[in-house]
Amino acid sequence: LRSLEIDEKSAYAWTYLGNLYQNFLQRFEESEKAYLKAINSDEKFVGAWNGLGNLYQDHLLRYEEAEEAYLKAIELDEKIFDAKYNLVFLYRAKMGKTKEAEKIFESLPNDNEVQDSYWLNKTLFALYARNEGIAIGYLQNALAVIDDRLPPTTQDDWWRFGALTHKLGG
Repeated sequence: LRSLEIDEKSAYAWTYLGNLYQNFLQRFEESEKAYLKAINSDEKFVGAWNGLGNLYQDHLLRYEEAEEAYLKAIELDEKIFDAKYNLVFLYRAKMGKTKEAEKIFESLPNDNEVQDSYWLNKTLFALYARNEGIAIGYLQNALAVIDDRLPPTTQDDWWRFGALTHKLGG
C-alpha cells in the first residue's frame, strides 16, 4: 500500500497486492480489483494477467475468464512458462480440453526452475490415462526435485495436484 502511495499506477505494486489478497488473505474481490488496476496501468504486464488467471481458476471458478487471462499472458510473452503450466491445469482438469492441454505441455521444456511441476503434470497425464504404474515413477521424479519442502514458485501446482489426485480417487 505504501508503494501505491508513491506511485498509484505501478503495475508491479498492484499485482503484488493482488497476489497478497489472493494467496494469503483470501480476499478475492479485492484481489481481482488489484489485478485489474495493474492491467489498467500496464496492459502488457504479464504477471498481472497470470495472477488474474490463477484467481479465476482457483478461487472464483470463472474458467473461461481464466483461459482468456492466461492466453493474454502467453500472447504478451511466449516464454512465460508459468502461465502455460496454469493453462495446462485449467484445460485438463476444469475445461475437459485434454488434447489442448497435452499439446501445450509437449511444447514446454523440462526446465530446472519448474522441474517439479513438469513431473507433476507428467504424473497427472498418466493418471488421467489410468497408467498408475507409470505415474508412480513420474511422481517420484517430482518428489526427488523438491527434497523436503515445496518451492514457493510451484506450491500452487502441488496444491492443484493434490486436489486432482483426490478427485481421481488417488
